[in-house]
Amino acid sequence: MFFLLGWFFLVLVPLPAQGDSFRFSHLSMEEGLSSNSVFCMVQDRYGFMWFGTFSGLSRYDGRSITVYRPEPENPNSLSASVIFSLWEDSFGDLWIGTDGGGLNRFDRETEEFHTYRQDPKDPRSVASDKVFALLEDRMGWLWVGTGGSGLDRYDRVRNQFFHYRKSTNPESLPSDTVRCLLEDREGNVWVGTAGGGLAKYVREKDAFERILDGLTVRALFQDSKGNLWIGTEQRGVIVRHSKTGSFENPLTNTTVRAIIEDDNERIWLGTDSDGIAIYDSRSKTITWIRKSDDPRGLSGDWIRCLYKDRGGLIWVGTRDAGINRYNPLSVDFQFLPTKHTPRQIYTDSAGTIWFGTDGGGLHRWNPATGKIANYRSNPEDPTSLSSDFVYSIVEDREGNLWVGTDGGGLNVLTKGTGKFVRFVHDPRDPSTIGSNNVWAVYMDSRGTLWVGTELGGLARWIPGTRLFFRYRSIPGNPNSLNGNSVRAILEDSKGVLWIGTWDGGLSRYRPNSDDFVQYKRIPGDPSSLGDNSVNCLFEDSQGTLWIGTSGGGLNRMYGNTGTFLHITKKHGLSGDNVFGIQEDEEGFLWVSTEGGLSRYDPRTGSILNFSEPDGLQKNEFSQKSFGKGKSGTLFFGGPRGITYFSPDKIRVRYAPAPIRITQILLFDEPVPVGKKIHGYMALQAPIPFSSRLELSWRESVLSFQFAVLDYTNPEKNQYAMKIDGLHGDWLFLGSRNNALVTGLRPGRYTLRVKGANHQGVWNTEETFLDIIVHPPFWETPGFRFLMVGILIFTIWSLYRYRTYKLEQKTAQLRRFSMHIQDVREEERKHAAREIHDGLGQYLAVLKMDAFWLKNHLQSESRLLVDKVQGMLEVLDEAMDSVKKITTQLRPQVLDHLSFVEALRWQIQAFKKHSGIEVSLSLPVAPIELPPDVATNLFRVFQEILTNIMKHAMATQVEVDLRKEDRNLVLRVKDNGRGIRPEELESDDSFGIIGIRERCSYLHGSVEITGSKGTQIVITVPLEWGNA
Repeated sequence: MFFLLGWFFLVLVPLPAQGDSFRFSHLSMEEGLSSNSVFCMVQDRYGFMWFGTFSGLSRYDGRSITVYRPEPENPNSLSASVIFSLWEDSFGDLWIGTDGGGLNRFDRETEEFHTYRQDPKDPRSVASDKVFALLEDRMGWLWVGTGGSGLDRYDRVRNQFFHYRKSTNPESLPSDTVRCLLEDREGNVWVGTAGGGLAKYVREKDAFERILDGLTVRALFQDSKGNLWIGTEQRGVIVRHSKTGSFENPLTNTTVRAIIEDDNERIWLGTDSDGIAIYDSRSKTITWIRKSDDPRGLSGDWIRCLYKDRGGLIWVGTRDAGINRYNPLSVDFQFLPTKHTPRQIYTDSAGTIWFGTDGGGLHRWNPATGKIANYRSNPEDPTSLSSDFVYSIVEDREGNLWVGTDGGGLNVLTKGTGKFVRFVHDPRDPSTIGSNNVWAVYMDSRGTLWVGTELGGLARWIPGTRLFFRYRSIPGNPNSLNGNSVRAILEDSKGVLWIGTWDGGLSRYRPNSDDFVQYKRIPGDPSSLGDNSVNCLFEDSQGTLWIGTSGGGLNRMYGNTGTFLHITKKHGLSGDNVFGIQEDEEGFLWVSTEGGLSRYDPRTGSILNFSEPDGLQKNEFSQKSFGKGKSGTLFFGGPRGITYFSPDKIRVRYAPAPIRITQILLFDEPVPVGKKIHGYMALQAPIPFSSRLELSWRESVLSFQFAVLDYTNPEKNQYAMKIDGLHGDWLFLGSRNNALVTGLRPGRYTLRVKGANHQGVWNTEETFLDIIVHPPFWETPGFRFLMVGILIFTIWSLYRYRTYKLEQKTAQLRRFSMHIQDVREEERKHAAREIHDGLGQYLAVLKMDAFWLKNHLQSESRLLVDKVQGMLEVLDEAMDSVKKITTQLRPQVLDHLSFVEALRWQIQAFKKHSGIEVSLSLPVAPIELPPDVATNLFRVFQEILTNIMKHAMATQVEVDLRKEDRNLVLRVKDNGRGIRPEELESDDSFGIIGIRERCSYLHGSVEITGSKGTQIVITVPLEWGNA
């Protein structure tokens, strides 16, 4: 039924043309390609892609390109810039056919090119320096097709080329210009020539069978059914059927330069100037892909080569337009382009698909026919849609469609009328909806309509009226709605109503009390809601509630416990802003985000990601833009339109792609191969073919670059690394393919790298690199052993020296002790002589006088007086003798005088006996010393003066006594002959030994210096008892 334009108009939208569904990724000189003219390509056994171009050879790892070109000063460089053919042989060597530079073989371990040139003097050299085609057959023979010099077969063992040329022999090569080579599954070698048609090599005869004589054959390919496809100049493509041997010409009047088959069993035909023709053998139809201004379209029509890599991607080499890359699995996703960004996608009870848009109104879509009915707003018609910004859709039990708009309030499309009834916000009427921005409408199992608005909270419609009951967030009330911007409403299988808000988190409605339980993000609590901005809600077939947040990823709620599990980008999800959630028939959750589409398995936690190269409309999806059809088809909308698909038909490449270490930088400079750095050969072979890295301890700043060799969407490949001996666990790098390592201590390490393709399929086979950091010589085992030996020897020597010194000291002390004993014995003898010769004589005289008195008591008094007087004189002399003896044994002067006065007395006595002048400097304040300290210090001073008198030959002595800090310092200096070092340590220097021993007893020190005169400094702590 057609209605007035004010209500809606019907637009017939045909399915996108097949050519439009081919979306390419591009690689050009802007990304580092050596030239935009690409003539050949091959993927080697390590996973790298090699491109032969008009200006050198390029190696591609998905993130970076390494270019090889001729270097005039390097004889081991590439011999020519223009490369027509590439082949990797069974030994892993890469063969390069050039235009004018002959044949090159690339040695990976040395990164050197070995050149085979035409030599007129050597009949077994390559026939021409222009090499158009290369092939190694199952026998290991390398076939070389040349430009004008026929076909060569290279014998690796003999290092010789055997030539096949055109001749009059009908079994000879039909042309000397060989354009292409192919070995079929039966082992036959086919040769495509210029002007000579096709030839099959007959091994038994070492001859050729000619087929299609006169044609120029530019491409050969055998499809999955065994049919031989022959690309020709101007004659299109000819198919030789394997079963019948008959020929078919499905494409004519064009030049076919390249042929390949994709994983959908479609044959790609690259033409000279007409783009790509894709032949579908099932429908017998041809789809053309030509140059497009679309940034995702084919970049050029002049096709030079086609290649299918091990991941199934189709690579297209063009003249002057670089490389195009196509993923055949992208056909699993279908795409509806829309002019306006689609919003909610809804399937009604009849199976009709409805979707709203940002500015394009409401659409009713039949994917089977492609027909779309569009309902738009008409300001002059109050029964039309109130706004063209449609964000939410739901069908009630009567089949009416409720439509929430942005700015136009709530609309209901009455079934069968095509007319809308409007419900709008009236700020003066609290019974209207809370806002005209309606982001969510939901019909619960009781038939109650719930309306979620932006900033206006939640509203419940009272059926049969135009009245609504509002719920709003009330600050300070934990039982109110926890936000006023409602984005999602869901009733779970238990009848519980959940409300997701943009500004407050998640709420659970309690109908009995007509209030809410709030769930929010609690900082520091990892089990709380991941983010307070909720985009969508979904309950899976197991009754689990899932919450899509803005920034907090996908959240799983555990029952009504209020605890949540977060699945985020760091766990492999395509993004942290979750816009839509749907479940397929196998229980997988499909999640749309700002970074793509993810398939999450709740049972295992595994995640697969899909992006634009997989067929999505774009990596970015939109809020409120998802849905599910009755047949299980899933719909997700984004800025360019709607991606829709049947989940069971989505093919996933589970074969993990290899990961390689592609570069090592040392202080931001590439590590050289085969060269020593600080004495160590860092790399024996080029990265990624080296398994060992040796460095000295000076190389402390390393950076590594890696590549997962999956080319579908290289920027989305994932990386993880671990260094055994440095890291305890894996470091997940996300899509960053490099890592900086600093501060490696000397030792042995192992770098482990693993990766995942863009879908998140991780490679279980890690790439290893052993890293040896050599220590400085002082940390080597030999040096340490030497140091231990030296330490042991030093300890032993110190022990021996200490023992020797102790023995020497003991002997010295023993001699000193003997000297003391001798001195004491001498003192005793002297004392005995003094007593005997002096005091004894006096006593004898007194005794005689006493006897005389006894016998003359009756004598006259005068005689008695004279005798007593004489006896008194003898007693005086005896007392003087006793004083002399006691003074020699102990200085009694200390008993009567202070220490300073005792020094004065001793100096006077020294001057009297030696005649040496003495200057004295004493402190003004008195010095109080314990008796023991005073006695020992006085004896030290006596010994110093005695030594000066006996040995110094001095004429003057200076004595200085003072307090310094908490010490008493006595300095005695003479102007004598001085003292030699050996005299200080002599075992016979008993005076010095005695001085040191007394000072040691007093916890003091002795310092003796002087070559011209001698200075002795005695330092004794004043607080001797606490020292």
